[in-house]
Amino acid sequence: MARPSPEALIDITDKNTWQMLEVLPATGVYAVVYDGGPINLRVRNALTDGGYKYRRVSFPSPAAAIRHAMMLNEKFGCNRFSAVQLVPGDPVEPRQKGRRRAS
Repeated sequence: MARPSPEALIDITDKNTWQMLEVLPATGVYAVVYDGGPINLRVRNALTDGGYKYRRVSFPSPAAAIRHAMMLNEKFGCNRFSAVQLVPGDPVEPRQKGRRRAS
């Protein structure tokens, strides 16, 4: 039996491409952390200077975050990567153009 499709909270269709963008509810946001702290993952070819690519470290489901942490632990031969659920916090406001951050 197929899993039921979640009901979209809001959607919009681009009339040029007919691509539909749907906002779906999620149980939370889950991230991979290293020693309990936030991380970024970047990948590059060790033989060439082709630039960096960044890998995802946050996921909408706990299973994906757990699998990713397990893969990193296996790859690095450690157990320092884990998955955590991010809890709602204060909203982050976009910076206005031309305004500098206080030092």
